[in-house]
Amino acid sequence: MHLLAAYQTIALLIFCLIVCGFWQPNQNRSKANLAISLGLVVLACLHAQYMVDLSELMDVLASAGKATAEETAKAKAITSIWAGIASLIVGGIGVNLMSSWFDS
Repeated sequence: MHLLAAYQTIALLIFCLIVCGFWQPNQNRSKANLAISLGLVVLACLHAQYMVDLSELMDVLASAGKATAEETAKAKAITSIWAGIASLIVGGIGVNLMSSWFDS
């Protein structure tokens, strides 16, 4: 389960880099740039909630006896770390792009 969190986060960061490639630096007031920045902020929020859901899923698996307490603790620690790191990176990029849209 903890590998799922890591792979999902890496995929999110790669997707973020791809989306940032569509940013048009010469046209800061375009609606596409605003949509990209808002999309990144929303994506960061959704990723944080997804990691919380994975943590709750581990609790359910532990209560059903399908995961040990050690596995549950390890998975919860890793998902909480990935939730913080990736969500802050993607959200920060989105807010930075949004602020440049408003400044221009």
